[in-house]
Amino acid sequence: METIEIDCRNLEGSDSLTRVMAVLKSQKNNTIRVLVNTESAIDSISRFLGVQNFQVSVDSMVDGSIVEGSRIPLSEDSFENAIPGGNLSTTKPTQPQTMVFISSDYIGKEDDLGKDLMINFIENLSKMKQLPWNIALVHCGVKLAAFPSKALPPLKLLEQSGVNVLVCEKSLKGLGLDKEKFLGKTVSTMEILSSMQESEKVVQL
Repeated sequence: METIEIDCRNLEGSDSLTRVMAVLKSQKNNTIRVLVNTESAIDSISRFLGVQNFQVSVDSMVDGSIVEGSRIPLSEDSFENAIPGGNLSTTKPTQPQTMVFISSDYIGKEDDLGKDLMINFIENLSKMKQLPWNIALVHCGVKLAAFPSKALPPLKLLEQSGVNVLVCEKSLKGLGLDKEKFLGKTVSTMEILSSMQESEKVVQL
């Protein structure tokens, strides 16, 4: 299979990673070459390709850098688990079981700052050493798991790190987003409540 090249120059981390994820979802390439010129893009794409089981290298070019990835061969089952839409891990962590309950796509007020704060919160959550067990998305929170949300890259990193992203089915249908959902496990409100009861701590946004 030919190497696919994606031009993400002049895009920051989340935007560049959203573009890469969209391409990988439609094309299961074994080699990828991404052109970038921001440090945040280099970091985000390198981390993402790493959890997607790519061997990653970064080389310099005149107007930026090239992030190259070669997929490490996987079995068919492992491959399905390594791409967006694969099965989620159901293994409970040994650390305290924490659920992050998100019912909106913004923090505070529904303006640009509020939406940026939510994205920033999720990005930083994906970098924490102690990750939550589950992230439950309900009501407008399900927008975060639908294309082309800027929350998709950090949510996918969390998912690949073993965090279960639970997306409320009733909320998806109510907002007409059931066909736009990009990641996470679609569940009923009862399943979210059951998971909440099993959690030792619930952090609500």
